[in-house]
Amino acid sequence: AGVVTVTGTAESNDTDADSLPATLSVIVLDGTLSSTNLCATGNSVTVVADYTEGNYKPANTCDGNTNTYWSDWVSGGRSANSLTYSLGASRQISSVTVTSTERAPQAVTVKYLDDAGQWVATSAGQASGLTTSAPTTVSFDPVSTTRVRVELVENYYAKISEVAINTHAAASDVATLAALRLGATSVE
Repeated sequence: AGVVTVTGTAESNDTDADSLPATLSVIVLDGTLSSTNLCATGNSVTVVADYTEGNYKPANTCDGNTNTYWSDWVSGGRSANSLTYSLGASRQISSVTVTSTERAPQAVTVKYLDDAGQWVATSAGQASGLTTSAPTTVSFDPVSTTRVRVELVENYYAKISEVAINTHAAASDVATLAALRLGATSVE
């Protein structure tokens, strides 16, 4: 990672024009672009659930601590529930990671609140095969939103220790650093 500088000359399309000295600075990335888990960075993310069992609060899924839990156990069981995360500001996200303990949901669908105030399913559709032995990451095309909803399909109940809401990290983020100048004058 770093910046590599290449020097040379720039030739004009005008055959009567002189060549000019040129310098090209190339930003080199190390190949690992990191995303940020909004639940683990002290952001003002708040969480609500359709139903919560006792003291197993929804906020426990967004506290960076896998030893705290949210649960929706109820006598007779449940077939569905959802956790809704308010991000505090518009963020670009591209994945959600669900860490289950004791009992995983059968499937999850990640939705986001669009500019028209409608809940829209991400490009991932419904993800299944969640287990308590490993976190499940649901990746999707990046979306900009202020809220994320994780809809759960359950067989009796679910118990979740963490939900990571991951910001999108893209190489295109450095595009704003590009500039073409002649001396100190920008060339458009």
